[in-house]
Formats: sequence, C-alpha cells, structure tokens
Amino acid sequence: MSSHAGTAQWQYVLPNKRKVSPKEPFSAYFRKVSEMASDMRALQSETCGYQPRLYQEDCRLEGAVPAEWADLIITSPPYINNYDYADATRLEMTMMGEIEGWKDLQGAVRTHLVRSCTQHVSAYASDVYQILKNPLLRPILDELEPTVMALDAEREMHGGKKNYHAMIVHYFLDLAQVWMQMRRISRSGSSVCFVIGDSAPYGIHVPVEQWLGRLALAAGFKSFEFSKFRDRNIKWKNRKHQIPLHEGHLWIHG
Repeated sequence: MSSHAGTAQWQYVLPNKRKVSPKEPFSAYFRKVSEMASDMRALQSETCGYQPRLYQEDCRLEGAVPAEWADLIITSPPYINNYDYADATRLEMTMMGEIEGWKDLQGAVRTHLVRSCTQHVSAYASDVYQILKNPLLRPILDELEPTVMALDAEREMHGGKKNYHAMIVHYFLDLAQVWMQMRRISRSGSSVCFVIGDSAPYGIHVPVEQWLGRLALAAGFKSFEFSKFRDRNIKWKNRKHQIPLHEGHLWIHG
C-alpha cells in the first residue's frame, strides 16, 4: 500500500495507525500490474495455446456468449452484505482520471453493478412492493415477501434507516436475471459453482444459497446443493447480531 494510513479489512482507514514503509504510488501500482501480467502469461503457457476471450457486458442481459456454450461456470457473485463494491474502485479510478471523487461513482460504476448494497438502491426504495410482483421472483416470493416486510419495519427502529428491504429485492431480481442468462449459455448436463455466503441485515436472516438455488431451478436447471466451507460472523466482538452465518459452494446441475 502506498498511503501511510493504517487500514483494516476492505481498506477501511484506522486513524490511530500508520504504515511503517509506505510505497511510492505509481511504482507500487505498476509493480502490481506487472505481477498480474506475469501470472497471466504463466497460466497461458499451460493452456496449450488457448487464448481467453474477454467480454465487457452485463451478465443480466443476453450478450455475445453463444447459447449452450459452457460445460462449467465458476464465479463468486457479490455477497448481499452491504459492501459498496463501487467504492472499492474509487482510488484507482480517481488516480486514472476516470472520476473526480466519490459522487461520480453512482453514474460511472454503481448503475452497472448487481445491486448488493443500500447505496445502489436508495432511488428505488419506494418501488419495492411493486417490484416484488415481478414473475422472476415468484419462486421465492413465499419467503422473500415476509422478509422484506420485516426489514421494512425493522429499519424504522434504527437511526440510519438503511434500505435493506429494497436491497434484497433488487439483489435477487438481478440474480434471477443472471440465472436466466446462465441457463441460456449452459449445455445440458453442465454445472455452475457459486462461491456465496448468507446474510442477516438488522439481524434478519436471508438464506441466500437456498433462494438462489430455487431461482436456478426456475430458470431451467435440474438440481442444486450447498457445501459449507467456513463459518462467518464469529471473529468480531462488536458484531451487530448473533445470527450464525456461513460461506460455501453452491453447485447447480443440469
């Protein structure tokens, strides 16, 4: 890291700590880019000459990847944990002159992301109950709707009044659209692996892997299973709730 500021996980600043040996920004940046390029070249040398193809597209919409192309898809979608992934790009985008500051992230980044943060959905909070009627959400509506209502009521008891109820509606609508596109590009008998974790905003549990599995079945996949590889929400003494959370592999088959 180039800054002298001490940081915690996810680069949160710790005001009372300083790094011992901060690096010069541009040299550190280009050194890291060089390491990444070296890793990519090394892996490409082991793939029998296969050249990867990169598409800058929205995974919720039909794109350039042809139908029935994939045998296996491995990915890790955003966790629904209210982490602003757009803000994680602010330093680099400011340095490269793509934005001038935090306020520019909304148009430059957030509007293109799967909506997993309240920063992404504030403008749509008033439309939540209308969006719940979307047919893509029907497979999980029996559990999603009461959870949304509970979060809507709970937010009134908290100073921040965070729109978690809107966040989960838009998140699962986005992922339902992703599943439709994954089904389109996947061959019969293919598999999809999601690295995913559940969530409990305001202490109200959201069984993410179960709801994603049901949405995958509705999109045309045949079965799903979840394999936990670690527990979450057990490390921090100042955690906001005592709901046991986990992380693992969600496997979709068909």
